[in-house]
Amino acid sequence: MKRAVFIGMLWLLLAFLFAAGCAEQAEAPEGPKSPESSVETLRVGGIFALTGFWNAAFDNSIMKMLDEAAIYINEHGGIKVGDTQYMIEIVYEDTESNFDGTASAANRLVYEKEVDFIIGPAEHFTPAATPVTEPAGVLLFPGWYNVVPDEIDANTPYTFGTCQGSLPHGMAVIKSMRRDYPDIKKIAFLSPDDGAIPYIIPHVEKVLKEEGFEPVGDLIPFPNETEDFNPFVARILDLGDEVEAVFVEKSPGPAAVGNITKGLREAGKDYPIFCGSPISVADIATVAGLEAAEGIRTPIATRNDPEMPPVAAELARRITEKYGEDFPLSYQSAISLFVLKEAIEAAQSLDPTVVRDTLESMERIDTIYGPGVLCGEETFGIKHIISHPLPVQILKDGKPSPGGWIEIGYIP
Repeated sequence: MKRAVFIGMLWLLLAFLFAAGCAEQAEAPEGPKSPESSVETLRVGGIFALTGFWNAAFDNSIMKMLDEAAIYINEHGGIKVGDTQYMIEIVYEDTESNFDGTASAANRLVYEKEVDFIIGPAEHFTPAATPVTEPAGVLLFPGWYNVVPDEIDANTPYTFGTCQGSLPHGMAVIKSMRRDYPDIKKIAFLSPDDGAIPYIIPHVEKVLKEEGFEPVGDLIPFPNETEDFNPFVARILDLGDEVEAVFVEKSPGPAAVGNITKGLREAGKDYPIFCGSPISVADIATVAGLEAAEGIRTPIATRNDPEMPPVAAELARRITEKYGEDFPLSYQSAISLFVLKEAIEAAQSLDPTVVRDTLESMERIDTIYGPGVLCGEETFGIKHIISHPLPVQILKDGKPSPGGWIEIGYIP
């Protein structure tokens, strides 16, 4: 009996010692771990029209798409530099739709918010921002450009553009017209007059000539703030029956193109109208009427386009879900944010000078619109343009429809 109790107690003791050993082994410190990534915030400035006429015409939809791009990038790990993940925060300042407001916005971002990277401004306001950003060594990606001085040129080594500008967008819609209308030659040629005409139009005229188009008479300029377009419609009509199509270049808003279209249709003219501004044909039709706007084409993306690259298509889905089917897909600055991400990660630095130098050394760079190539040294005086494909939209049967993607190619 005593022997049995002794053996039982011995087994209990052994079991206790075994359990204690396992516990010690479980609690023993693990081997060295690789350091986990830290997460920080990267503030990127945004110079856009939060108020004024330019907000309604363009910047509202551009900012919405830029916000969605930042959300997408953050959801996919942000910008990675070493072991740090940077989540993007867009810090906006208002241009108030004018040059003085643009300069003030740039100053606030550079000297109060102390950002090193800025997206925007859009259209003709960029020369008011570069005198602030360039001396400060802040990297700037305008949402639009017109090949004017101090915009993107030899005087702006910290400023880069994508294909979001008057020249490449004009190239896209001109090439699209030539593809679909091989026999048309004579066109009426109009453009908003915002001071850029002497700089941009010679380049556009060269493209028109290369594609076999010939303007009838002189360029017809009109102020951006025009409300009554009847005098400009009359000037087109005065050109006579020689005109076969109408081309409105640069960046007119939907009201301008819509009213010109409406006036021409009311005068019995049914020739094709094409526009170099990235505005939705649905917005033009709202002004001109669906029947009058039929066939109009512009260089802008179309939702549910089967040829749209995957990331751009995902952003389109999100924008449509939030703002509806008729909201414009304005990728101008979203593309720039993705390019900035690529450049920072290639540089593995947040120093804007290092990022600039790295971007300059990248002959090719991926964009959400497809492969991009660094170019522009002859046209702009600096190799700071990232050329990539551009989409065209056409109003067909009363609905915005994909008009194909145009290869812009190397801009000299």
